[in-house]
Amino acid sequence: MRSRPISVVLLGYVLVGFTYAATTPVFEASDELWHYPIIRHLATGGALPLLDPTDPGPWRQESGQPPLYYFLMAMATGWIDTGDMGVIRWLNPHVDSGVITADGNINLAIHTEAEYFPWTGTVLAVRLIRLLSVLMGAGTVYLTYRLALEIRPQWQPLAVGAAGVVAFTPMFVFISGAVNNDNLAVLLASWTVYIVARMGIRGDTGSRYRFALNWEWNRVRGHVSLTHGFLGVLLGLGSLTKLSVLTLLPIAAAVIAYNEFARWWDNPNRTRPQVSALHSLVLALQLVVTFGITALIAGWWYIRNVRLYGTPTGLQTFVRVLGRRAHP
Repeated sequence: MRSRPISVVLLGYVLVGFTYAATTPVFEASDELWHYPIIRHLATGGALPLLDPTDPGPWRQESGQPPLYYFLMAMATGWIDTGDMGVIRWLNPHVDSGVITADGNINLAIHTEAEYFPWTGTVLAVRLIRLLSVLMGAGTVYLTYRLALEIRPQWQPLAVGAAGVVAFTPMFVFISGAVNNDNLAVLLASWTVYIVARMGIRGDTGSRYRFALNWEWNRVRGHVSLTHGFLGVLLGLGSLTKLSVLTLLPIAAAVIAYNEFARWWDNPNRTRPQVSALHSLVLALQLVVTFGITALIAGWWYIRNVRLYGTPTGLQTFVRVLGRRAHP
């Protein structure tokens, strides 16, 4: 049986991603030095770390990131004894990070034979998280393919090409092979965009709870579908992974509103104020279901930020820990 072209793209991506994951020295991938300590802290029973400009800790500004990725990776690696992290995470005091120098001292960490195969302890945990992150990236590649097919169903070569561009963009596949919450965030964001695009093209398909609203002699039929609920779950999980996913909330709201507007436009009695009001009520119910689920999943994190840092995002404290640039 012939393999579908997307299978070839996915296989090639996984091979390249696993190669990066297995060969990039531990803690040399982008921000791994700060992401992994959060995972280990949670895996060993610690509470969520705090943003503290006076004592940044081994996680620095990354402790201000939403925690879903860290919780999941802590559960995946909690069985590994990582008591050697202090030895493996040996910071290079002479690193010229981001600066071109004659000696080329660019390593963020000092590496020893403890990183050699077979992997154990912290090295094993980091490598395992990297491999899981590659699989998250594979999900993103596949969703890119599905999104392109949703937009142009007859253009499979275009869909495969779009997936290939994502899969083999060097920085994407490199970060996919790293300990980084971007991997889960991009997966959830891609899934959300796919669902939103599908809703915009096909309407909110799926099982529906149907109801009717009446006002005087006017009657409007409405529904809330499983798609609304699933979209709320994706937005909630995404918002609990990275702040940038919040930008998808207004896009999702706009598509839900567009679908209800289309139903209002098709209603022969749309010029009646009561009919318009009833359609608006249907829209409000759909938005409440979608974003109510989002709030139930992720709202606690943003309430915590308000209590700790005074704002829902905590970005001002995040920047204070990271350090402001001397120039734009």
